Amino acid sequence: MDLFIFYAKHQVLVCKPCAHAVAPLHLVNHVRSLHAHEACRDAGLDFAKFRVHKAAKTIAECLKEKYSLLDPRTQAIPRPLPTDPPLPDLKLYRGYQCSRCDYAISCSKSSQRLLERHFNRKHRILPQKKGQPAKSITILGEDKGPMYREVYCQRFFASCHQSSFFTVHVPTQVQELVKSRPRGHADVFRALIEEQLTVGTCEQDARAKIYNSQVSKTEVSPWLEMTRWPRYFNGLRMADIAPLAYAANPITEPALIVVSESFDRLIERAHQSICEDKISVFDQAQINSFIAGRSGKHDRMLMVKLQKSTFRAYKSIWTRLLCFVYRTSQPSHNGPLLHRFTNAQLFHLDRVMRLAKELSSLQRLSGCPWSPTEGVEEVVCNLDRACLQLCIALLDHTLQGDHFESVVLSFLAVLGIDENPGGVFRGPLSYSPDLSKFIKMAQMLVVQRSVVAAEEREVEHPSDMLDEMRERFMVRGSRTAFDWACRLRSYAKKVVSNTTSLGYIAWSEDGSSVTYKDLGFSMDALRKFVAIQVNKAQQELEGLFLLHPDESRDDVVPLVHLHRLHDDHSCGKKGWNFLKDQRNADQLREGGDRWLLDRVLENDWLRDEMVDMSPESQLRWKKKAVQAYFEKVDQFLERLLLLIHMTGGQPPRGTELIGLQHSNTAQGQHRGIFIEEGLISTVTSYYKGYNITGSTKIIHRYLPKEVSELLVYYLWLILPFWQQLDILVYKRKDPPSTFLWPKENEAWDPSRLTRVISREARLYLDTALGILTYRHLAIAISRQHLSCGGFKRDYGVDKKLADEQATHGSWIAGTVYARGLQDAPGHVKARSSEYRAVSREWHSFLGFRVYFGARKHPLGEYSNSELYSKKRLKDRS
Repeated sequence: MDLFIFYAKHQVLVCKPCAHAVAPLHLVNHVRSLHAHEACRDAGLDFAKFRVHKAAKTIAECLKEKYSLLDPRTQAIPRPLPTDPPLPDLKLYRGYQCSRCDYAISCSKSSQRLLERHFNRKHRILPQKKGQPAKSITILGEDKGPMYREVYCQRFFASCHQSSFFTVHVPTQVQELVKSRPRGHADVFRALIEEQLTVGTCEQDARAKIYNSQVSKTEVSPWLEMTRWPRYFNGLRMADIAPLAYAANPITEPALIVVSESFDRLIERAHQSICEDKISVFDQAQINSFIAGRSGKHDRMLMVKLQKSTFRAYKSIWTRLLCFVYRTSQPSHNGPLLHRFTNAQLFHLDRVMRLAKELSSLQRLSGCPWSPTEGVEEVVCNLDRACLQLCIALLDHTLQGDHFESVVLSFLAVLGIDENPGGVFRGPLSYSPDLSKFIKMAQMLVVQRSVVAAEEREVEHPSDMLDEMRERFMVRGSRTAFDWACRLRSYAKKVVSNTTSLGYIAWSEDGSSVTYKDLGFSMDALRKFVAIQVNKAQQELEGLFLLHPDESRDDVVPLVHLHRLHDDHSCGKKGWNFLKDQRNADQLREGGDRWLLDRVLENDWLRDEMVDMSPESQLRWKKKAVQAYFEKVDQFLERLLLLIHMTGGQPPRGTELIGLQHSNTAQGQHRGIFIEEGLISTVTSYYKGYNITGSTKIIHRYLPKEVSELLVYYLWLILPFWQQLDILVYKRKDPPSTFLWPKENEAWDPSRLTRVISREARLYLDTALGILTYRHLAIAISRQHLSCGGFKRDYGVDKKLADEQATHGSWIAGTVYARGLQDAPGHVKARSSEYRAVSREWHSFLGFRVYFGARKHPLGEYSNSELYSKKRLKDRS
């Protein structure tokens, strides 16, 4: 019935209306005398017929049978601890407790008198002798102080056996509420319940931080079943395990910082050894194969040409591994991880840390991180060698039992922890790149160990040690950490290829606005943004022509007709581009390499601004003016980079676009800028998978006429003048770079494109854009608004009956047979035509006038039958 609540922990029955417990012996009388109406109602009896005793007895017997109740006369009732919160169904009293024992009473007029009598009887008197009254003694030193303190207390029973009070803990905010409310007020119990819920929630959160691998049969995760991570982390606090794999702390772990620097030097040497072919091309192909007894599938050599930022990220995985190895090897680490160290690993780890601490001490004494003294150089050399041997020892661990006995696989499991809010384990999409980083660095370490062995005469050739190490722990089936990492990566790639990623694109109902995550814009705003960028680029180009305020561009700058320009795509001569095609001589006669330089020399106001004569009659260029011009060129190139990225069709990756070259190079790399039927075509042949597959994909993107003109004028008139100033003013000796966006002998960093897009989007689009964000949005826009349904990375070539009749496929027809005299190597006409159609549709969407190029069939070339057919169609319409 609702009158009572049973406390299983204390085995007592508490009456809710009375707020105290009722002993089994008094249960019938309590119900009959205080709750007669409720008893008759619950028993289904009529209160008017005076059957109250029967109803009370029925209820009491039912409660005794249902609950195991303790009898306070003969059995001790378990009491709550003083630190426990109050029981919500018992009355809460303000009271006092003896400062020497647990005796407590509630507040009343006689409370002080009762406490003093208790204190004197229990704590301050001599034993009473027979026939004499008790005497008070002098208060001892340890007894000085208050006799009692204020507390909050409760009791189970209101009278009789075990009715004494016990103290409970009440939070401060609840205490204030109790003082301002009468006893038993709802606000008091509400506050107490909130406190208990808070405590209970904290306990649940603490237990939730301990991973439990027990799942129902419907919770299926093939990825976690493959990794075995649930078993590894079962019963562990993942938040305590994850920091073990963090990078070294410069303040608290200086020795690990020294080890990390040693590993960086080690990988730099390995990179240099591979680039300088210190191991043969056969060995480079051999180490890149994961199948025992044979080389790679396509005999691909080990690719190590990575971007600097990518290279840093690759090295960081192994430096974190070395930190994890050291931290988990310390006696202070008591975590129940499953890995075990081999004797070789412990030996090399001890040597590495001893040398690292020695080097750290020498660096502190010398006052700088690097001292050229002979002693320091010797320690650095020994440390790097010891670090290399430790890395090889970590890989050279054959696993006969649990694979988590390897410290490397233990570390890779810890890397799988997702530390984002709400995360548990990382999925294959985000985790597989870390496996690739580990594998690549492991290959380079094995290569460097072989090179060092040959240099120190341990073996005659690097291949001798390389083959032996590879067969032992660097191939599939070797039962090592490297073997498992390769298997896991292959499985992760398989899962990723069959799994969709999360979606963030949302369109308005009319398709006029798009959002990606927390940013977005309308299609009209995008068109306006592109128009603003084109207008600004035109203004910046006019500034590069060095026009006087009184001069007009149409009167000064030579005019170029794009549709009249020709290009021999097949020419592979060094330094060749379409400006050197002899067929363009008439069109480019008025300009040329010396046009801007001649303009400076022939105009008095330009000469005064940029050059002067020395007292020795020597021509001197004003570096401040030249530097200002270079900055204007740089600003224009940034704007041009943005326009080519956004107007050529679907945007390329930053690395692909930055790598465009306007002329053929000495290394046999073909240029990426062509002109075709009045439009500039940018062709990228590099993509991010090159370092994995060693192959390229050729993608054509066509620029609108307005942007094409900007690029042609830059290559025709601005770039030669810029290169001439570099020679005349800065005495450049090296040949000029062929990159469209040059930086010394290399291209710009892709982050430059990110900064340009972000800056201009904030100013004119009122949103934050980046390379990746815009790629997602551009693909979404093409699917929504372009009839082609998107810009594909690699268009197929449709089969044609004529090609089948010639007993070959359409792909072979495009790449082998009937090749045009001016087709560039690797370019297929059918594909470039598809790409051009998509680019033209993108131009139209952005608001550019679509340029159709030259007529494919001049009017005079139509036959009489064709003209007749066209006339009939016109008449029908």
